[in-house]
Amino acid sequence: WENSTMSMRAYARWDSEYLYVLARVNDQIHLNRQTGNSIWNGDAIQISIDGANDKTAAYKEGDYEYGFALTDHGQESEAWYGGNEAFENMEFKIVRNEDEKMTYYLMKFPKAAVSPLELKKGSVFGMNLVIADCDYISRDRFEELTYGTAYTKSPSYYYDWYIKGNE
Repeated sequence: WENSTMSMRAYARWDSEYLYVLARVNDQIHLNRQTGNSIWNGDAIQISIDGANDKTAAYKEGDYEYGFALTDHGQESEAWYGGNEAFENMEFKIVRNEDEKMTYYLMKFPKAAVSPLELKKGSVFGMNLVIADCDYISRDRFEELTYGTAYTKSPSYYYDWYIKGNE
């Protein structure tokens, strides 16, 4: 999606052990001076997953909200809801290309970090993505793929994502 100062394309892939999410964010100014659970308050991406796809009105077991940011302190991640040891040990990479004004986020979620989602053909899960934009001191604006993460914590709004094809 796009607005006047930023846009994003996101892709998801899978194999039997991992859910991969790649996001490419076009943003004229990359800025995040935050750390820890405040990384949402600068340029960042938030990914919410409803592993059971039960569309509840509030977070519960099996729901996750994760964040990733390239801050002044380096790459950071945070689990605001549902984090576990699998999240703490997951791999991710964030690269900023200043010439292109593009930030690339690649997250490799182990299956235990998205449970009860089964990483197999035919599975359906809910997922939402939020991009936060900071051009000055703190987050100036954000865009959600669907409602349910930034404004409220409600997986009932998330789009269905279908695991198709071969690994």
